[in-house]
Amino acid sequence: MKKFLLRVVIFSTLTLIISFGLIALLNSLVQKDGFYHVNEDISSIVVGDSHPECAFNDSLIDSMKNFAQSGESYFYTYVKLKRILEHNSHIDRVFVEFNNGQMIKNMDSSIWDDKHVSSKFPKYGFAMEYKELYLLGSHNLSALINAQSISVLWNVDLLQKENRTMYMLDWGGYKRLTNDGEELIDSAASILKSDSMVVEHSTVNLEYLLKLVKLCKEKKVEVVFVRSPVHQKYYGRKNEVTFRYIQKKYFSEIPFLDYQDMKLEDKDFADLHHLNYMGAKKFSIYFNNELKQSQLK
Repeated sequence: MKKFLLRVVIFSTLTLIISFGLIALLNSLVQKDGFYHVNEDISSIVVGDSHPECAFNDSLIDSMKNFAQSGESYFYTYVKLKRILEHNSHIDRVFVEFNNGQMIKNMDSSIWDDKHVSSKFPKYGFAMEYKELYLLGSHNLSALINAQSISVLWNVDLLQKENRTMYMLDWGGYKRLTNDGEELIDSAASILKSDSMVVEHSTVNLEYLLKLVKLCKEKKVEVVFVRSPVHQKYYGRKNEVTFRYIQKKYFSEIPFLDYQDMKLEDKDFADLHHLNYMGAKKFSIYFNNELKQSQLK
């Protein structure tokens, strides 16, 4: 019996060593393969969650690439941005979506809950360092282990591609929404006044936004906060007091381009907090023209 148990322990240990070795090898190969490189004509990028993902049509904005992605906390944005800036010295400005939703307490758990680890880790895992892996593992080890197997398949598939570019990583991009949310907006109830509620804010997500800003400063890359347009009835406005407090306390020196209340028609929205393709076209053209005329150009 003792010999059997010993064999089980030895077999399990060897399996773990081989598994982690394979993961490390694949991660190393992907990191060295040039996936991080962005076209030389791109000088600025926009990062964040689904708001900029649906608002910034980068085909209408000069020298910009949209790297925003739905459901993305600043934790994953930081991992992505660190690699992009390391390998693309021609990028000199980063627009970071800074909105109410990113500051709610639930954004912390969205870093390590089952849903986000399983969907985000395969895309970003190979670019993570020990600190990021430890954070995920310390909060949800089972999800991290399960996502590792998906990550292995993801990396193997990437390495088999002949024409390898960064855009194959699925690290974000403009999302063209075609639905018209007028009916939904008409039926939506008016929200509570945005200046009437103080709510508990995120801590870990805020920590990674601070790290993101520090990273840009270290790389001598200009960082600009931006808040994409949302509808007046959008429920996410309710924590505006908390949002403004955080902005003033931690980011008062960061330029903030606030388009939350940009005048758009109901037909320009896919829902209360996302622009459809018509709204994105209007906003992107306006944004591009504003940059040309401002000191940020």
